[in-house]
Parts: sequence; C-alpha cells; structure tokens
Amino acid sequence: MSEKSIEKSKQIIQALEAKADEFNSAHFKKVSVAQLKKVFHRALKECYEIEYCFARINLFLRISSGDFTYKHYQTDNLQRINIAASIELEESDFDKAKKDIEKFEIDFKISSIDNLYLDYTPLSFVSSVL
Repeated sequence: MSEKSIEKSKQIIQALEAKADEFNSAHFKKVSVAQLKKVFHRALKECYEIEYCFARINLFLRISSGDFTYKHYQTDNLQRINIAASIELEESDFDKAKKDIEKFEIDFKISSIDNLYLDYTPLSFVSSVL
C-alpha cells in the first residue's frame, strides 16, 4: 500500500473516532469506532463515494439514537417485517455527510476498498501454555 492510502485511511479513522465521540457524549446508547468502520466498509462495498459512506454512517447514528421513522414496511419470505430494510437514507443524512467531508477534509476519491486500512475486526491474541 502506498503512503497516500495510509494517510487517507488515517483521515477516515480520525473522522469516525470524532463522530463516535460526539455521538457517545450526547446519547445514553454508545457506539464504537469498530461499528462505524464496519458501516463505512459495507457502504464502500456498495459505492465508492465518500459522501454515500458518511451518509450511511449518519443513518446508523440516527438509528442508534432512536431518531427514525419507517417510510414503508418490507417483508421477507416468511412475511416478517424487515426493520432494517424499512429505514431509508434521508436527505439529512447526505447533508450531514457533506458537512463531515468538509469538516474532516476527506474530499478524495477511493478507487478500491483494498487501498484502505479500515479493518474493523478486533485482533485476538492467543496465548500458548509452555
């Protein structure tokens, strides 16, 4: 990986840390940076637009805060309501994403998810018994 990819990754992680800290100081329910990395990573798999990824982060935070409404109800094959699919991105999520991009100075292009260090899987250490 290039030094540029490392810098981009650091900028994104710093933005996610700041968003988690801001959310956690304002809400009883807490979110982790690992959760935000996972949301960002999944959004990036769908679309290589930074704005879309941050809109998805903002949607996740909105859901975590309880500030959402169902626009419609989608059901699965067993006719159960799929709550997650029933909550959609709103214009406010994109408006906040634009502000995030400006605030954290992360207005750059991403050509591949493989060019970033955004692993959200916690490291596990295995201790061996001698």
